[in-house]
Amino acid sequence: MQKNILVIEDKPSQLRLAEYKLPFAMHYYSEPGKIGEHPFGRALDTVPPPDVVLLDWEATDATYIQILQDIKSHHPHWPVIALTHYGYEALAMQALNAGASDYMTRPMSIERLITTIRNVLRMQSMNASIARLERVEAKHVLLSDVVGKSAHTQNVILQATKAANSDAPLWIEGQPGTGKSLLARAIHGSSKRSGNLFIEVDCAKLPEDEIHVFSRTLYDAQGGTIYLKNVSLMSENLQRALLMILENLPVRDVQGVSLQCRFIMGYNQPLAKASQQETPQILYQKCPDNIIVLLPLKQRKEDIASLAKHFISIAAASENRAVSDLGDDALSLLESLDWPGNITQLSRTLHRAVMLCSYAELDAGTLRLIQQLEMVNYSAKGNNQVALAPTLLDIRGHVKKLKSIEEEAIRFALAHAGGSMTRAARNLGIGRSTLYRKISEMMPVPIFRGQPRQPVQ
Repeated sequence: MQKNILVIEDKPSQLRLAEYKLPFAMHYYSEPGKIGEHPFGRALDTVPPPDVVLLDWEATDATYIQILQDIKSHHPHWPVIALTHYGYEALAMQALNAGASDYMTRPMSIERLITTIRNVLRMQSMNASIARLERVEAKHVLLSDVVGKSAHTQNVILQATKAANSDAPLWIEGQPGTGKSLLARAIHGSSKRSGNLFIEVDCAKLPEDEIHVFSRTLYDAQGGTIYLKNVSLMSENLQRALLMILENLPVRDVQGVSLQCRFIMGYNQPLAKASQQETPQILYQKCPDNIIVLLPLKQRKEDIASLAKHFISIAAASENRAVSDLGDDALSLLESLDWPGNITQLSRTLHRAVMLCSYAELDAGTLRLIQQLEMVNYSAKGNNQVALAPTLLDIRGHVKKLKSIEEEAIRFALAHAGGSMTRAARNLGIGRSTLYRKISEMMPVPIFRGQPRQPVQ
């Protein structure tokens, strides 16, 4: 995916001459006149947000730093690389203190410029993903953490923003793996109840006779949010107990204390089907207009690029890998798949691919191997069976080569373990890192156009 680079210059720079060598979309901006009369920050409001800014301005130290500070004050999230002349190391240090992400001195090679830009992009992506991951792990998710650029996802965020300001019960409908739990937590985190507890209850695990569970949970979540997942798997007794609470909110405990919280209910099937059944119909009629529908990933493939970038950054940070981007061929492959496991499957697939990838850019070759393992896994789930165990003889009755037997054993172990690398490695009696190495050796050698890429050191 091509990145946008904004060059802020006082006169045409040498970068224009070398633009054809740069694997980025280059944009140039020049604002003549005095800084005080033409503030850069406000002037750049009309510029499409860049991925990286190159500040290529020949000026005195004070003026250069003033320009940089003006940019960062108006656009604090834009990473800036300061370009200075050789011998101006002191100015470069001032630029770093003023908020620059990195600096370069002229003369500079195109190769080093590309490397510096990619390093800044990698750090920017990792920092954003780590911050989002920390909020998720801290159980404080915001609607701004919802990833996706499709019209559907943006509409969901708009609906959720409106729903966050309400106390009415809310339905979230969507297939498993579409992000219902995360959205429910983001609605809570963006609401006036964010300072109180968010409690998630899996209704499929509740005993049939546990009719007082909602009353106890309501007491624990006072002023917060209760998210009920798998509502359709509740027994009739539990559904009627829930309905009684929904119809009488706020309720009072034995001491007369008023108990109030927000109920969000997750449903895996279209609610139109639920309305055909007696008890779910009653629940559905309680809040028929408060429904947010999450489409399966195959119906909003415009989200795959941004989701993939997000998951790659998280996996690279957690596994200490240098993978920072997604190749066009890999993105095309991801967008061609149906993803029966939705976002959950995409996340797991990319995490495994990052573990196997030896390049700064995730390639389609790595994804194809992971795709095969995922398809075996989901096929086994759908058919309630596992791939046939490998045999020692080929179709001609000859003993197979040891390498072939090992590859079949690995594929079988992964399918038998449901795609879990940890369990497959344990069953094979080897370490997880050894299993990753053996899988990478099973991959076909990728074919490159032109010069092959060099592995990341």
